[in-house]
Amino acid sequence: MCDQGGVKDEHNGGITAQLEQRVPRSLGLAATVFILVAYVVGASLFILPGTLGAITGPGLFIAYLIAAIPALFGCVVIAQISCAYPSSGGSYRIVSELISPFAGAIISWLLILLAVLAMPLLALGFADYIRHFFPTAPLILTAATAIALFAAINMLGVQTAAGIQSALVLVFVLLLLAFGIGGISTGSAEQLSPLLPNGWEPLLAVSVTLYFSYSGITVLPEMAGEIKQPHKTIPRAIIIGFGLIIILYLLVAIALMMTLPWQALGGSAAIAKAAAQIFPYPGAEALAICALLAAGTSVSGVLMAQSRDVLVAAQKGVLPRYFGKINPRSQVPVRAIGTLAILAMAALGSGSSIKQYADTMVLGLMVVQILLGLAVYRLPTVRPDIYQRAKFKIKPAWLKGFAIGLILFSLAMLLKLLLSNGWAALYMAVFVTLGMGIVKLEKTLMRKL
Repeated sequence: MCDQGGVKDEHNGGITAQLEQRVPRSLGLAATVFILVAYVVGASLFILPGTLGAITGPGLFIAYLIAAIPALFGCVVIAQISCAYPSSGGSYRIVSELISPFAGAIISWLLILLAVLAMPLLALGFADYIRHFFPTAPLILTAATAIALFAAINMLGVQTAAGIQSALVLVFVLLLLAFGIGGISTGSAEQLSPLLPNGWEPLLAVSVTLYFSYSGITVLPEMAGEIKQPHKTIPRAIIIGFGLIIILYLLVAIALMMTLPWQALGGSAAIAKAAAQIFPYPGAEALAICALLAAGTSVSGVLMAQSRDVLVAAQKGVLPRYFGKINPRSQVPVRAIGTLAILAMAALGSGSSIKQYADTMVLGLMVVQILLGLAVYRLPTVRPDIYQRAKFKIKPAWLKGFAIGLILFSLAMLLKLLLSNGWAALYMAVFVTLGMGIVKLEKTLMRKL
């Protein structure tokens, strides 16, 4: 039997078949686009512009455009991975097979780290917008409660999650379009001058951080096993979704700067404050509720997607096998979901800022992209059988060009972050080393038993 993208189940070691028996291909183009937009935009557009706009000044939209360049290369690489390996855990499988099992283990632990760091960032945004309605709500406790709540929901097995998420995304996309168009129509163009009051250096630094705003594109290889006709749906979803995402980012960034003085920014609730000036009372509150829901669905989405990574990696022996179990009643990896939530709440207790979480995430993401770029570069020559069977494939020369571009951009951003945030690299290295050490210890103990 062959997957719809052309990869045989035997090649997947039986794991893909096991997962797909429990998670049928049920996501069409519309659902995939909505899920992609929710993952990529999600809460980040409600959280980051206020914090980073205070650093760049009115030229924040330029930083979004710069960050979109490597994201475009990433889109091509992700599309090829998702269609060549159209099953859950695609990132681990392609890196493990085309580079080495050791590299596959590294990418698995890095994806876990990204999830553990993404959830506190998103949950803090959730808590910040809760405080928009309840100013005395404790920030950390509210964020931790949000993580626990959405972990519990995921453990129950949410069959209608895609439909609910699609409806919420449609609402917040329409509201964001209204915010962007309304802000540009009613705002002051004079507030866009000078465009870069602090110069290019802060703008380039913020561009690195803003790459986090595009990082959700990496979710597609992890969800490819649930998408109908992935060879058609995934490339189309990327084209439609990525185009919509860039439009939203530019509109919101420009509208925000034309509505509020950039010197007055600095908090993650800046969008809600600007909306209060653009819309009458009900509209402003609706946008704040929309931001709240976007942050919540993003936390839920991270748990949903990355728990599948944990499940596949555990079944492959890269993570402790304890996490490789699916709950027979809810048909979800409860152990993986619970562990990710606990680690995220522990990271939340570190007291790091939103920018620190984002910078560390982007650092880890750069390493992930370098590994994915190397794997895709090798795909046509190392596994020509899989490459030829994929119903969607880019010509080898173009594919290698995009892979090299992604690697070079990722290396440049990685170097930039290492020079300015060496502590983030240390945390990442310690996390991956400890994780792989735990797995080695488990295997040693299992051999002795």
